[in-house]
Parts: sequence; structure tokens; C-alpha cells
Amino acid sequence: PASGRTRSGAAAEPGRRGLAAVLTVVALLVVAGVAAYLLDLVPGDPGGSTIPDGVPTELQEPLQQLHDAVDGG
Repeated sequence: PASGRTRSGAAAEPGRRGLAAVLTVVALLVVAGVAAYLLDLVPGDPGGSTIPDGVPTELQEPLQQLHDAVDGG
């Protein structure tokens, strides 16, 4: 052929683009997973109360217990 491409060579191009797209998606998923893992390692509020100001006194203890249960503490 005048262009230097064979019929099978021309058909391989879309397959390569599809493979490149799949590899790109996989790489993005890996990066997102690593970022999520690293963000999970960063400690949150190192101390202090997690109860906002203005919560009635009788609700502060149950609310703190709920926060501890959700945070795994």
C-alpha cells in the first residue's frame, strides 16, 4: 500500500487506543486508592472536644459517645 500501512496494521490502532484507555483508567484508580489510603493515615483533630458549642448539657455525653462510636474510638 502507498501509505505503508497494512490492513491488519490499521485495524490494530483502535485496539491499542482501547488498551491505553483501560490502562489510564486503572492508573487513575490506583492513584485515587493510594491518595485515599494516605488521607486515612493523616490524623484528624488531635484532641479537644468533638462536640460543637451550644449543645445542651444533657445531650453532650450521648453525642460524644456517638462520635466515639462512629470514629472507632
